[in-house]
Amino acid sequence: MSLFVDFITRNVAKPWFGFATALAASVLTIAIPIYVHGFRETMDMRSHLSFAHAFQSAFRAGEVYPGWSNDNLGFGSVGARFYPPLPAFLSAVFELGTGDWHLAYSLNLFLWMLAGGFGMFLFIREWGPPFAGIFAAVLYTVVPYHIAEIYRFFLYAEFAGMAVLPFCFLYLTRLCRRGNWKDVIPLAISSSILVLTHIPITLMMALTALVYVPLVIDRSRWKKISLRLATAAAIVVAATAFFWLPVATEVLWVAHSNPQFTVAGYEHGPMLFPYMLVDYDTTYMLSYLRHFDIVTVLTMGLLIPAIALLIIGRRDPQGSSRQVMAAATLSAGLGIFLFSKPSAFLWTNVELLQRLQYPWRWLSIVSVLSVASIALALASLVEQKRVMLRRGVYCAVLLLVGFASVDIRQIRSTPFAISADRFNQLAKEVESEKVADHWWPVWAKAAAFDNSELVTAAGREVQLESWEKDRRVFRVGEGEPVTVRIATFYYPHWQAKVNGSPVEVGKADDGTITIPVGKESSKIEIRFEEPARNRVSAVVSLIVSILMGAALLFSFLRKPASK
Repeated sequence: MSLFVDFITRNVAKPWFGFATALAASVLTIAIPIYVHGFRETMDMRSHLSFAHAFQSAFRAGEVYPGWSNDNLGFGSVGARFYPPLPAFLSAVFELGTGDWHLAYSLNLFLWMLAGGFGMFLFIREWGPPFAGIFAAVLYTVVPYHIAEIYRFFLYAEFAGMAVLPFCFLYLTRLCRRGNWKDVIPLAISSSILVLTHIPITLMMALTALVYVPLVIDRSRWKKISLRLATAAAIVVAATAFFWLPVATEVLWVAHSNPQFTVAGYEHGPMLFPYMLVDYDTTYMLSYLRHFDIVTVLTMGLLIPAIALLIIGRRDPQGSSRQVMAAATLSAGLGIFLFSKPSAFLWTNVELLQRLQYPWRWLSIVSVLSVASIALALASLVEQKRVMLRRGVYCAVLLLVGFASVDIRQIRSTPFAISADRFNQLAKEVESEKVADHWWPVWAKAAAFDNSELVTAAGREVQLESWEKDRRVFRVGEGEPVTVRIATFYYPHWQAKVNGSPVEVGKADDGTITIPVGKESSKIEIRFEEPARNRVSAVVSLIVSILMGAALLFSFLRKPASK
């Protein structure tokens, strides 16, 4: 036993030990439960599969990023254009490598959990004792909302975004406390990954930083640190421009921009904690709301030790660990306020918040910060001998066991759980189904599907020459002048030529493309072409990403020489 304890003591601070801990925890929370119970079938699952198919279609066309998705029964959609690309890209790549959609998603979920747990270890180890980092890594993997994201809701992209948060807080805190230029690139990389993973979590992280940074920053060097933070932000803007620029300039062209898909458009307004106290009939979702309240209360309870320590020990020396703990705790308080009923007036009047759709999404931020808060608080209590080490270990183990019990119940009671075979079947079905209407162009109408003929030319002969993802070529025989209707939804980036001459692309009442054609026999070509600003932004993002990668590699290569 003593040899085992000695082994742990000698290695607990090493990165490989934290990685191994996160690996074991990920096996227990993701790999085994998914193999035994599967995950829940939801509409979000169908959307994620649709986006992954869009990327695979782009790969087959020799592209990396799909500007236009040739799905939706051939009429097309723009969801993959507006949704952060990284989760779908990785899913598509993993499926190509495994040939199995269920395995591809399972591996992705496992790796995201592993990355997040390891990031949590690194974050807490930086400001607390190594054992606190190990505790945080395990607690991160079992915190109830984290498990609910997969087994209750299948919020795949949000789950991935939550895995990036520990790295964002790690490098943001290092930069704010130490002000070193070497932390700018890692912060920019982790923040860029977050932007390309999940927009709501990115927005919540930005709002949280408005509280977190002033609390954790070294005020004696705030000007220099602010310059470094601004530099990191500028790098993030450039590295992700290929994604956010089209989104920002074209957001009104996608149906998802409609208020009906935000909190303001919901019949009963925002759903705020305590969820059981809603003012409408919830008989049909009583167990769901009760479960959500329990998960929320358990997560909030993680903040109690830090709050007590900050109040009781308010005259204690203000070390970095204490300041990080205070920043994490108070920033979590912002999230709690924003998913609770006192914030209802903000959700009703602030459109930016409404774009988050669900106030309870703040639990992702609160969960990560609460884990950091209690890990640093317990470590501080033990170091100050306010709590004996043995009791601290007992408390940590009891907490992990309690959360694991809640997680087991969540996993075993997963509603609408599907098997691997059913998931793979669903992946095939998605290819031949309509996509969710909020990912259509805003002018698209369901009536368009009543006429599935690829080209309608009022009786004139039509010969198809090519019908590719983002290019269609066909001929229309001689006859009376006609407006040709194409079974593809209109989008402003579609360009057309008739007999080699550019013509204006029109839009039918049902949102499909129309092309005016004269009496003569005509060869018509339409092509989806990105505007110059989007092409330039893609080049800028590529160059900045290469430079970031080179800078990160250079910093790793320098480390041995500097010792």
